[in-house]
Amino acid sequence: GGGGGRPPQRLRQLTGPLKTQMASAPEPPGGRVDPGEMAIQALAARADVAAAGAAMQAAEELRRGAQRAVLPSLSFEGGVASSASASSLGGSVGKLDGSRSWSLGLSFSQPLFNRRDRGGGLQADLNLELRRLELLLVENQVRLEVRSTVRALEAGRERLAAAEEASSLARAQLEAERRRLELGLGDSFRLLETEENAVQAELEEVRARYDLARATTFFRLAMGRVLPG
Repeated sequence: GGGGGRPPQRLRQLTGPLKTQMASAPEPPGGRVDPGEMAIQALAARADVAAAGAAMQAAEELRRGAQRAVLPSLSFEGGVASSASASSLGGSVGKLDGSRSWSLGLSFSQPLFNRRDRGGGLQADLNLELRRLELLLVENQVRLEVRSTVRALEAGRERLAAAEEASSLARAQLEAERRRLELGLGDSFRLLETEENAVQAELEEVRARYDLARATTFFRLAMGRVLPG
């Protein structure tokens, strides 16, 4: 650990080098995130929720068709017909007298011993319940993912803020120590130690930015989107 004097060229160039080289993280959603509101938006945007909902609707249509196959049916039929009859009076030429006839009818049918349709109805009921359960499971999974990613996002923001503050202080200490050495009030050993602390603080900030970018990506996936927006 030598005495005073001008610092080596490498040390004089170390003030804030990593800060300019760090790739910026994707901008996370601004402000405090409400997990309940985010869950509502995710349920409306997620493709897996939409697919599960469409499958349940299809199962409902199949069950309605199966129910119609085993229900009794009542049909109404009616008709009207016209006919012409000839009548004679004193050997004169008969004239046509038009008349009408009406017919009405009811038809009632009740399926009996229709095991195939009844079995299809039971199968349709079971299929519908399974689709409903699948939809509930998907929705619950989405809510869990949103809550988990929101917590990770908030923790990542807090860690990045702390890392940025520590890095800023470390860079200020490094600059102060460099100036002390230039004025002959410090030594190279102390400058090297301060340099190492500054580099470690910069690396911690890089890791915090990476973790926040990762948390942001998982949050957007949970919300049903990847691109910023």
